[in-house]
Amino acid sequence: FRVGEDAAIGVNAGADFYRSDIGSRDQAAVSMGLEGFTSVFDARVNYRLPLSKTRTIGYIDPAASGSAALVLENNRLIERHSGFRLEAVPLQGFNGEAGVRLPVGGNASIRGSVGGFDYWDKDADQNYRGIRGGLEMDIEDRDSGARFTFGGTVEHDNRFGTDARATVRLSVPFGGRSGDRGAAPTGLDRQMGDRVRRDYVARSGSRYRDLTTSRFAVDARTGNEFGGFYYASGTGVAGAAGTLATPTTINDAVTRAGANGVVVALGSGGNITTAGVTLATNQYLLGGAGAV
Repeated sequence: FRVGEDAAIGVNAGADFYRSDIGSRDQAAVSMGLEGFTSVFDARVNYRLPLSKTRTIGYIDPAASGSAALVLENNRLIERHSGFRLEAVPLQGFNGEAGVRLPVGGNASIRGSVGGFDYWDKDADQNYRGIRGGLEMDIEDRDSGARFTFGGTVEHDNRFGTDARATVRLSVPFGGRSGDRGAAPTGLDRQMGDRVRRDYVARSGSRYRDLTTSRFAVDARTGNEFGGFYYASGTGVAGAAGTLATPTTINDAVTRAGANGVVVALGSGGNITTAGVTLATNQYLLGGAGAV
């Protein structure tokens, strides 16, 4: 809509069907935007709204057979079930651009532009944002209005870093003749007749969820959780950590392991001597000492 001799505003709306840049499933989105023009300057801002839902692209069930492992942590035997879910999350957001077009000769013009974008979703692990700059040249045929455009764009974003791309475009109006809108390489009519400038492929983010679960290992014989797990040695020192690297004494290990616990008597420190020790309820004594 013209709002002056050398100014106009406009709106645009569009819909796109595309493939996610993370997964192989198709997704859809709609976009809407505002535009402003003069014979030299133009500015645009667009909002993009995905219609598709979050989709799972990778999953390991922590309850599945074979996902469990036994680990020893802080003198307790832990049963750990590993799992995760990786999802492709369509991102909403804004993209915008401002440009200036200058005539070159009688039938050509050069346009420079700067812009940026910011896409997000509350469920995505990371926003997708960046800036871009472009330069393009139009060469037009005055009689037909056909327009040949070639240019390049440099973009930097927080996901892929910096990249560049080149474009070549040929526009041929149907029924165009000299004097029609778009036949002149500059001017407000030329600006208003330009293509809609917006992001045609929305980005997808990702969400990673760790589904790993841990619990104290259960003694299949008794149905109870294992108690403490302590190592004892003939050279062990009472009050030591009771690990393989720093074993404790046999009496200290039995006391600290408690009911349903496990005491491992190491043979590397020679004979283990004790005045006598009574194992706790359902406590295990394992090992390879020369003698206990």
